[in-house]
Amino acid sequence: MSSRTVNDLIAGREKSIFTGGTPADPSTITTHDDCYRVHTNRVATVAAASTNQSPPPENSTIKRLQSELKDLMMSDCDSGISAFPEKDNIMCWKGRISGGKGSVYEGKEYRLSLRFPNDYPFKPPCINFDHPIPFHPNVDAYGKIYLDILLLEEFDKWSSAYDVRTVLLSIKSLLEDPNLSTPVNCDAARLWSNQKEYKERVEKLYKHPQYGLEKRTIDRFGGQLCGLREDSKVLSECLRRHSSFIKRKVSKQ
Repeated sequence: MSSRTVNDLIAGREKSIFTGGTPADPSTITTHDDCYRVHTNRVATVAAASTNQSPPPENSTIKRLQSELKDLMMSDCDSGISAFPEKDNIMCWKGRISGGKGSVYEGKEYRLSLRFPNDYPFKPPCINFDHPIPFHPNVDAYGKIYLDILLLEEFDKWSSAYDVRTVLLSIKSLLEDPNLSTPVNCDAARLWSNQKEYKERVEKLYKHPQYGLEKRTIDRFGGQLCGLREDSKVLSECLRRHSSFIKRKVSKQ
C-alpha cells in the first residue's frame, strides 16, 4: 500500500473523530498502523490525565490572598491571631491562635493549617488544628473545626466577604464561647459547666498531646481489637491488654 493511501486512511480516521463520520477500516491499514495506534493511545492518556488534575488557582484568588496577607500583617498584633503562607505556597498557610485573657485557654497557643480552594473566596478554606488539638466541644479528635461558616454541608453560611482575619477571629471567639447545642466532643460539652475541671483537662491535653492521640487511636482500633464495642467492660479489658499495641500505633503517627 502506498504512503499516500495510508495517509489518506489516517486522515479519514482523524476526520471522523471531529465530524462523526464513519472511520476508515483499521484492518486496511498495513503500514505505520502500530505507530498510529501508539500515538493515539498516548494522546488519550494525556487527555485523561489532564482532566483528573485540579485546575490551577485563578489570578484573582492569588491576588485576593496576597491582599489578605498584607492586611493581616498590618492588623493589631494583640488580637491573638496570626497566619503566613507555608513554604512560599500562597494556597497553604500556617496559623496560630492564642487563648483569650481570662478564658480557660489563656496562655495557650494553638497552631492551625489553612488550605484554600482554587475558587476562594467563593468557597471557604479548609482549616484544622494541628497538635496539640484543643479540648473543645466544637473540635473533634482530628482537629476539624465545626464552625458553621467553614462547613461544606452549611455552604450557605459562607460569604465571599469573609477573609482570613475574620475567620481566625471567629475561631478564636468559638474557643471561648462554644456552641453547646451541636457538640462533636460530648465529653468537652459535658465538662463545660465545670470550668475548673474543664481547665484541668485543657492543661492535660496541652502539656501531653499524646493523651489525645491515644484516645483517637483507641476510638479507631478499639472496636477492631475485641469486636464487642457495645460491651464497655469487655472493651476496657481488651484495651488494657492491648495497651502496648496502642502505644506503638500512636508512636507511628
